[in-house]
Amino acid sequence: TKLFFQVSPRRYFRFNDAGGWRLVECDPDHTYETSSVGYAGDGVASRQATAVPETRHVLVPDLVKAGVALKMNIEHMDRPTSLFAAYRGDGASATASDFCAKLLHTKLLLRFASYMGKWDPGRISAALQAAVEELAEEATNSHKELPQGSVSFVACVMCGSVVHVVSCGGAQAVLARQRRGGLYSVEALTQLDLEQSSSCGVVGPRTQVLCSEVAGGETIVLATSPMVVGSVEGALKAFGTRPRAIARGVLQQMETRPAGVVAVHVYQVLPSATVAEPQAKKPRLDDKAGKIRCRHIVLKHIGCKPAVDPLRRKPVTRTMEEAELARGSRSHGDGGGGA
Repeated sequence: TKLFFQVSPRRYFRFNDAGGWRLVECDPDHTYETSSVGYAGDGVASRQATAVPETRHVLVPDLVKAGVALKMNIEHMDRPTSLFAAYRGDGASATASDFCAKLLHTKLLLRFASYMGKWDPGRISAALQAAVEELAEEATNSHKELPQGSVSFVACVMCGSVVHVVSCGGAQAVLARQRRGGLYSVEALTQLDLEQSSSCGVVGPRTQVLCSEVAGGETIVLATSPMVVGSVEGALKAFGTRPRAIARGVLQQMETRPAGVVAVHVYQVLPSATVAEPQAKKPRLDDKAGKIRCRHIVLKHIGCKPAVDPLRRKPVTRTMEEAELARGSRSHGDGGGGA
């Protein structure tokens, strides 16, 4: 890869295919780091007011691979780099929440691809905040007919061993850490800034990005509506390492609140050594390995009942002897199977 050097100020650049092969600033000596934690599993529970889905959830366990698929190179990011997000839009605003769910990860990828070097927590938080603000502005311009605060969502980006969380419209995120004796310490990762709550568009008032470090064994709970932090601890004690059951337990605690659309998403972080790798497909064995591939060929004749070809829907006119001859020739590779 060619490097370009700028004398004043001293900076290096290289080509990145994000956005059409543009020059981006880079650090030629940078190598990404791999954390000892990883995404382990997730569970979802939701309560819908109508038959039309009004909640969305987005899970991207590996944003680096997603960037490769979308031609946005972020190979410089620390591992793992993941995105978890939950969106809610009541009634007509469901289209706006779907709009946000489809665009947030692409806006993040574009920003992560703009600098090919070390991304510290401050830079990641700034990129997440800018992506959310841009997304909220576009959602407002595209859905001007909707009232203010119609959409709420919460997004969590995990890069290395640090999680970054931002929420909009009252959505909430909670981080639970497992302690000795089956106990949990629970902390809220979102806090609404009341100074910003007076002005917002279609997307509800945004919070500042908060960061927290994980070491493995944590559970991240995202809810599209305010939840009782204590309910998370109770669900964890009751259901342990079952994400879907934990989500249902938290949702049951929220049933006492006014009726409405709500979704609870649970993500678990474990040490990478305990994260199960996806099961590989069995290798295909060919004839050289001593295996024989066989196929069963059945041909109908006029003596069959019914003597009708089910594929062509026509009467069969061949005799039994003709069928035997035809099957023998096809089994030696002269043709395919038939009815």
